[in-house]
Amino acid sequence: RGSQWQASLAVFAELLGREPMHITAGRHRENLQPDCRAYTTAIDACHRVGAWTQAVQVLADMEEMTVTPDVVAYNAVMAACEKGREYPAAERILAEFDRWDLDPDLVTYNTLIGACGWGQQWEEAVGYLRMMQQKSYFDYDLISYTAAISACAKASEWETALALMNEESRQVKGENIRTYNAALSGCASAGKCEHAMLLMEQLLDFNLFPNLMTYRYAIASCEESGEWELALDLMSEMSEAKFEPGNMIFRSVAQVCRAGGRPDVAETMESKVKDLQP
Repeated sequence: RGSQWQASLAVFAELLGREPMHITAGRHRENLQPDCRAYTTAIDACHRVGAWTQAVQVLADMEEMTVTPDVVAYNAVMAACEKGREYPAAERILAEFDRWDLDPDLVTYNTLIGACGWGQQWEEAVGYLRMMQQKSYFDYDLISYTAAISACAKASEWETALALMNEESRQVKGENIRTYNAALSGCASAGKCEHAMLLMEQLLDFNLFPNLMTYRYAIASCEESGEWELALDLMSEMSEAKFEPGNMIFRSVAQVCRAGGRPDVAETMESKVKDLQP
């Protein structure tokens, strides 16, 4: 995949006249002029591998070649910035919308909220969510809430994450296991075992099925409190659900057991880690 996106940009550079032209399949490329769609395709190739600096450069090339970018092109650049975990660049791209008299859409804000999470900008993430709720020309969705909850969790703002989970307006949008995993990750980072278990009960009430990440965060939330019996129960549930615990889970359970005064059980978990090593 890495070589494919570079090859795509190399061909694109030829269209811009930045590389020596050559003949492919008997046809010259000199007369080809990239349009907005071609630029967006090149930007998307950068996004797929998180090459955000190249994506921003392609956007700059559009202006240089007097090709007017559209919302799709800008969203693709912002997505590349998000994947590259570059929040400041994503925010700068948003500021460009006014210059071209473009209106951000649902994808724009969802991508920006996601970028806020990587930049530890949880207040900005919630602010953009509120901005979306106030807009009348497009509707926020479950992805918007999940991204904002995840941003709060990454910044250890677990209370705000749970508050967003319990908003009536979010529940109207439906339920998704990724949303619960985002909130559970906040509980895990803050060691809020009791709140994590409430979320586990709630997601089951909505007929959602926990996945590997769900159990990982739920068990990690027990580390600070030392709820070793609960951690073992969760690991047992994993096995019943056909999920293999793996090294990360065994280490987490071992840490819970040590915090709970059960070094013997912790050693058993640590031995399982050694057994899995090649």
